[in-house]
Amino acid sequence: MKIRYTANNSGGQQWLTRDNWNALEAAGWDVEWESSERVPARHASKEFETARDALLEFERVTGAKVSDEGCDCCGPPHQFDWNDDHVAGYGCLDILYDMVPSNLREAVEMLNAIPTVGQ
Repeated sequence: MKIRYTANNSGGQQWLTRDNWNALEAAGWDVEWESSERVPARHASKEFETARDALLEFERVTGAKVSDEGCDCCGPPHQFDWNDDHVAGYGCLDILYDMVPSNLREAVEMLNAIPTVGQ
């Protein structure tokens, strides 16, 4: 399936550098450059078996964290779309991991259920 990435100028900053976009392109992503100078870009897409494969490759290639939330007013800096689905920010965690807590309390309870060394 084709996964399309959209960058969001969250918090007044671009979260990917030109080097990040070049790295995506080198990894086979179709980067949609916004100028002939190939400086700014906002979208990239590539065929993947699963959305998880796309998110993992994106993180590996760019060094960015797909689950970054960005700022409260602008929203998450990274969004991924495929078919009729999309995911951004913390929603990416549901794609990357099997067990994702729905809130901070649930996360703490899950962590406390894990035996620590010496127990």
